[in-house]
Amino acid sequence: MSIAYSLNFLRYEILNNYIIKPLYFIIFITFIAESISVISSYRSINLQNSMRIKLIAKSNNKKETLIPEFYFKPMPSSTYKFDTWTNFDAMSKYYNKKNIVAYGTIFDYSVIDDNNYKIHDSSDMQTKNGLKGIYIYSEKYLLNTVFLFELTHQERLSVQPNQRFFFHVTDITGNYHNFDFDPNYTYVNDRVFLYAKLDNIPLWYIKSVSFGSFDSTSPAKRYSQLHFTL
Repeated sequence: MSIAYSLNFLRYEILNNYIIKPLYFIIFITFIAESISVISSYRSINLQNSMRIKLIAKSNNKKETLIPEFYFKPMPSSTYKFDTWTNFDAMSKYYNKKNIVAYGTIFDYSVIDDNNYKIHDSSDMQTKNGLKGIYIYSEKYLLNTVFLFELTHQERLSVQPNQRFFFHVTDITGNYHNFDFDPNYTYVNDRVFLYAKLDNIPLWYIKSVSFGSFDSTSPAKRYSQLHFTL
């Protein structure tokens, strides 16, 4: 009887120490990671809603009022999303606006009014102070990094034939990454941005960035450039 008890006790201890405890630890870490992601997304949606309300209040357009749709950061699962359907007719009546219309967005615009996400102030590009600022935030468990380059409308209209944007990143180990892209202007009402997402390059891994525009038919010909360190 004592031998059977001892064997059973040993089996329990082995399972508890080598299987159960590590499994509990993995579940706990997964829960924390998902919770951070979900809370961050919900906070972002709340700030986006505040921005939408401000845009509605500031609108002087008598025909229609434009507001961006909600943008959800990547979530652990689609089950975490909540219903973002909006009754625009009721909203129009509530805010006494003739017609409220939503348009799609490709980034988390809650960061563009928060200086905590602003990493660079205005700089000259093809026009004087053509770059109004650079914003940066993380997505997907902090693995992806998103850059938003806010431009003036004058800079937006100064695009050259065959123009591309160079976007070169040096990481903390000294490695160089090229993320050149074609003009991909996106808007939040009257504000214009360039959008660049770096997959699988977390913010903490980036040391410095070079950004500007060049002639794609003659890469040595640069229209504008700037360099900054994070």
